[in-house]
Amino acid sequence: MIRLAENIYCWNAFNEEKNVNFNGYLIACGDQTLVVDPPAHAVSDELFLEKKLGRTPTLAVVTNRHHLRDVQWWMERFAIPLAMHESETNDYEFEVARPLRAGERVAPGCTVVSLPGKTEGEIGLYLEANGGSLLVGDALIADPFGALRFVPEAKIQDRGRLIASLQALRGLSFQRLLPGDGEPLLTGAKETVVKYLDGLDAGG
Repeated sequence: MIRLAENIYCWNAFNEEKNVNFNGYLIACGDQTLVVDPPAHAVSDELFLEKKLGRTPTLAVVTNRHHLRDVQWWMERFAIPLAMHESETNDYEFEVARPLRAGERVAPGCTVVSLPGKTEGEIGLYLEANGGSLLVGDALIADPFGALRFVPEAKIQDRGRLIASLQALRGLSFQRLLPGDGEPLLTGAKETVVKYLDGLDAGG
């Protein structure tokens, strides 16, 4: 795991088929420790969590039904519940104990942002501390050197709705963009996102 900001850590697994990193995040919010969209991890990640950070996960959060990834391992290892958007909670082999809604506080300083379009229940997490961080699942992909894009068109349920839902990001204050797929943007993320949205408004 690597430290991205105070109380935010990341690990990833490279997906050769899609040529992109699948990112998982560990976020400390007050007395809560969230595991978000966890891909496969190494034993060294477990050791870092338990021996260096001394944190025990309290909740697993999945931003959309395609990011279940290795979440069952975390649920079983730490006996923690799973949280997903209420419209994404059907047809899984394990219980979604905490259905989420837009605007809900997941933990201190961490709020659900509804971003439907790629899937009906796509969400992001807005972290208020330290200048603001925005964690998104598949709503935006960040390529190397800060370029943003969508997932392939065939995987988007409603492109127009996705573009419309992303407009809400203009009203948030954040320095960092933490995508489920791709490369985290650790500075100037708000400006990068707004520029991308402006391009879409212009027909890009």
